Amino acid sequence: MTAPLYEVKSKFSEFVNMVQDGETLCITRHGKVVAVMISSDEYEQKTPQKKTFLEAFIDWKNSCDPDLEDDYDPWAKELVRDPDPNGGRKEFTWD
Repeated sequence: MTAPLYEVKSKFSEFVNMVQDGETLCITRHGKVVAVMISSDEYEQKTPQKKTFLEAFIDWKNSCDPDLEDDYDPWAKELVRDPDPNGGRKEFTWD
């Protein structure tokens, strides 16, 4: 359905009820469509759901090459901090 803006303003509640019942409303100004009014259900169906940061991070991590860790230098693994200082790993020094 198409209606001019001045009519939508004067009968807003009626148009909201029509849109809520599944009608799509094109709002015109000077004969040109300037806005479209749809129900919230239709909006949710057409709008892609945003991923949470965690979901995006997991997708990114899964897209990485699983063999990437093998490309690190072997000595770099010795520099990883161990929660137990006496855990058998070498302590990093500048000497």
